[in-house]
Amino acid sequence: MNKVSYFLVTHGSRNPSAVEFLHNLVKLAQAKSENLVGGGLLEGQELSLSQQLVNFGKVAQAQGYAEILILPIFLLAGVHVCDDLPEQVAIAQKISELKFKLADRFGAYSQIPQLLKTKFPQDATAKILLAHGSRLSETTKYLENLAQNLDAMPAYWSIAPSLETQIEQLINLGHSEITILPYFLASGGIMEAIANKISNYSISIQLLELPFQAEAIAKLVINYAQSCTLEEK
Repeated sequence: MNKVSYFLVTHGSRNPSAVEFLHNLVKLAQAKSENLVGGGLLEGQELSLSQQLVNFGKVAQAQGYAEILILPIFLLAGVHVCDDLPEQVAIAQKISELKFKLADRFGAYSQIPQLLKTKFPQDATAKILLAHGSRLSETTKYLENLAQNLDAMPAYWSIAPSLETQIEQLINLGHSEITILPYFLASGGIMEAIANKISNYSISIQLLELPFQAEAIAKLVINYAQSCTLEEK
C-alpha cells in the first residue's frame, strides 16, 4: 500500500505572520497524524509553490512515501484555488517522480457547516456570516447557501452586500441585537477592522471569534486529509 504524505497550502504573503500561521498549522497537524505533513505558501516566497512541493517531495520520498496529497487551506474557490494552484501542481508533477493528488479546498469539507453552527449562541436571532467574498458567481452562491443553512444573512468584506448594508437591514427589521460570525481562517488585522466598523452602532453587536482556532483547524485538516485518502481507495 502506498504511503501518503500531506502537503498543506496556504495563501501566503510577505508578512511574517503568514509564514508563522502555516508553520504552526503544519506542526499541530503533524502532531495529530502518523503521516508526514509539510506545507507551502502560494505567494510571497522566493521559491515558487511548485519548487516548494518538489523539495518536500524529496523529503517524503526519502522516508518511503510514494504519494503526496495536496490540501488547499482555503475556504472559498477563487482564482488561486481554481487556476493558480492546479498550475503549480502540474509543474511540480512534471519534475517529481512522486504522485501528486490535489484535493478540493479545505472549505469544502463536509464537517465545516456543523462546526459553524456550534459557534453561534443558541439564543441568537439576528445572525450575519461575514466572508471575504468573491466575484465568482458559484462561490457567492455557495456562501449564500451556507449562510441560509446557518439561518444567517451573508455579508462580504470586499464585495456587496457589505457588512454595513446587512446590519442596517437587520436594524430596519427591528433587531436590536446582532451576532456576527467571521468566516476567515486567520485574522491578519481584519478582526480589528471589523470591530472598528461595528463600534459606530448604538445597538448590541456581538463579534464572535474566528471559528478556526489553531488546535481545531489542525484536527479538521487531518480528518479531511484522511477522508480524501479513503475516497481515493
